[in-house]
Amino acid sequence: MNTTTDTRLEGPNEDRQRLYDVLFGLQSEMEKVSKTTGVISYKRYAEMLWSKLGFAKDDGPFKAFERQLIREMRSIPMDDLVDKALTDPATLKGLLELPGVIALWTTGDASVTRYQKWKVLKSQVGQSVHQLIGESIEPTMTTKSFLRQEPRSDHGRVVSIVADDKMKALREHIESAKPTKIVVVEDSRKNLDAVQKLALDIDPVIEVVPIWCTSTREGTELRASDRTKFDQVCSDTMNIASMSEILEKTNQIAPDDRTLWLIDFDGVVADNVQMRERQMDAKMRAIQSVLPDVHTERDILDLLEKAKV
Repeated sequence: MNTTTDTRLEGPNEDRQRLYDVLFGLQSEMEKVSKTTGVISYKRYAEMLWSKLGFAKDDGPFKAFERQLIREMRSIPMDDLVDKALTDPATLKGLLELPGVIALWTTGDASVTRYQKWKVLKSQVGQSVHQLIGESIEPTMTTKSFLRQEPRSDHGRVVSIVADDKMKALREHIESAKPTKIVVVEDSRKNLDAVQKLALDIDPVIEVVPIWCTSTREGTELRASDRTKFDQVCSDTMNIASMSEILEKTNQIAPDDRTLWLIDFDGVVADNVQMRERQMDAKMRAIQSVLPDVHTERDILDLLEKAKV
């Protein structure tokens, strides 16, 4: 149930786009740093954004800003962003009956603020799986205790791989589970290539079936900017617009009991276009909470401009 009020600030579309580019450009910088540290941290993001706004980390309001940013990010509703196919019991049951092991695979802040685990938990996908396989989540399992758990097998055929570095976590899973076929459903063509290279490095015998999800941010942007290239990629790569289409391609995929179904969360399971809009609003609300004179995207852009001087 969506219980968060939409408090998106009004402002010219151009200002919103410019601020969007700044906020998510900064997030990309944070993720690049994580390739060295091995950890994605929204606490680090808070420091970077605070500095970009022209303030020092030891300024009094910083800790309040950091806490509010994490609180706002965690408050983002996720259940209505999930692919409708995964909220349909019949479709979800069909996916769970496919031969092999299904892995919900995602990268993000999984260890510092655990925001990525919050996202997965709030999507309700795990709870739906539990209900369909006839198991119940322990009523004594609080949100905090759930988030403290390491990624683990929730059921014999359903696992979660939620990590700061999902490629490293995937390598460990493949080396342990030893699948003979990996069906990877991703919204990122770069990640599709990376999985193929990783599997080849671990064991050249492993067959990889890449499936590109086109209804996500990367797919929609490519379709809008270069329709010819989009059509060519779709011609060269198996693709879907929704997880329901996986069931239509089962004969083509030919899975068996040693197949690993690698399903990306951000983009495939959950709409990452709308998710980013909500994340932007959450970041703006966090800024507003400690800077009461900030009301619009333009106000934040003005602060960013002053900080450059």
